[in-house]
Amino acid sequence: SNINNNNNNNDDDGNRGRITNLLKRLFRNSLKQALFLQYASSKVAMGINKHSHGKIWNAVLQSNYRQYHEVNVGLQSGIGTPSMMSGSSSTQSSSPHGIVTTFLAGEGESSGDNDDGVPQLIPVRLMVNGMPAIQKPIKHEKDVECKRPSEVLEKLGMYRALMCTTLGDVLAGCLPDYFVVDPSTGCTTEVSDSSLYYCIQGVQPSMECALVDLWRALSHPDHFLYILVVTE
Repeated sequence: SNINNNNNNNDDDGNRGRITNLLKRLFRNSLKQALFLQYASSKVAMGINKHSHGKIWNAVLQSNYRQYHEVNVGLQSGIGTPSMMSGSSSTQSSSPHGIVTTFLAGEGESSGDNDDGVPQLIPVRLMVNGMPAIQKPIKHEKDVECKRPSEVLEKLGMYRALMCTTLGDVLAGCLPDYFVVDPSTGCTTEVSDSSLYYCIQGVQPSMECALVDLWRALSHPDHFLYILVVTE
């Protein structure tokens, strides 16, 4: 019986190892997808070395935010500090952040809006009623022209609210049967006769929150912002 027990334990360890390796590959591929969307290039994702990938994955397994942040601060668009963004060339060449700063400095493809730390596209996955995720790359600004000069709106404190894509914009665009945009105000509301629930990381932010702010604060370790919606 002891031999059988040992064999069972070895099988369990082997299965656990295979599952962990599978999850590791899925996580790495998901992170690469998100980085491609942020920078409109594969250069940043392909430039992460094996050590940094291992460090990120181990941090996720151990729920070690400090260790995760050490690598992620140099990868996620717009969360680095000014001192890191202007780091020396020797530091850049040996750290994940060096990949990003070198890329944004003009080597390779154009960085576009990333000069201001804004992602080219925000990686979003919408989870509705437990179904497979709807993956939506979202622009951080709305595709509309404002009728008033931007400098006037900035003085009034309205520019950001009018121009940034909001959580409500995403919900109304993906689930028009449950969320609608009021054309007079631009605000999103739930359809009156619907009974639904939405959340991000267990909290329910205002639908007027800028999506890029929610992404920076509440995205998962793979850099995707997961929005959960229950309509049933």
